[in-house]
Amino acid sequence: MSLEIAPRFNGPDGSGNGGYSAGCFAQAFAPDTERAITVTLRTPPPLATPMTLERQGEQAQVMAGQTQVATVAFDSLALSIPSPCDWPQAQAASVQYPGFHHHPYPRCYVCGPERQRHDGLRLFAGQVEDHQMVAAPLELFPALANDQGELAAEQVWAALDCPSFFGATLGQTNPKALLGRLTLQRFHFHIGLDAPLMVCAWPMGQEGRKHYGGAALYDQQGQCLAAARATWIAV
Repeated sequence: MSLEIAPRFNGPDGSGNGGYSAGCFAQAFAPDTERAITVTLRTPPPLATPMTLERQGEQAQVMAGQTQVATVAFDSLALSIPSPCDWPQAQAASVQYPGFHHHPYPRCYVCGPERQRHDGLRLFAGQVEDHQMVAAPLELFPALANDQGELAAEQVWAALDCPSFFGATLGQTNPKALLGRLTLQRFHFHIGLDAPLMVCAWPMGQEGRKHYGGAALYDQQGQCLAAARATWIAV
């Protein structure tokens, strides 16, 4: 199967946003599966470059020519998902987004403050007051839809990417890292675009350069729609 990441879905300048790219790889591997999938990025996903997904049973690799970009496999989520903060708390937390003051990738499709409204997701996850958690509202817009007019799977992956970084590095000063691995499971597959959602994320420990974080996507009633655990590699 062939696939390609359009230039607008960048993370750092010149490469694909890790979560969005992982979502494209996962969707090519097992469209709309109820099972958790782990995507491990071996190199920054290239933009506007033909790639192929080569499947071997329960796993696959994504290749750009002779370069292995990622591996993809079924997995278990193995994540304790907390209750979300409430909507006003998420809105207040977003105002405290650390990326407003220092951002290594200000044009990132998911969390870059230089992206315009309805061009990027503009997910600005800041710390929830008195909680070891970050949160942000997610405004939905038509470009996020799949062919059925619902929130596309790769956009769910994107939405849980960058917030998991700010959750994993909560309390650190000007951290910089790249996504190494993302395991995600979707619990609801028909998410309309008529109401905003909320992302919460939290730290899950650190080993050397590796930072671990969890993230979850909720509707306004507090129902968890998808969740993920991420490994970030400090650079």
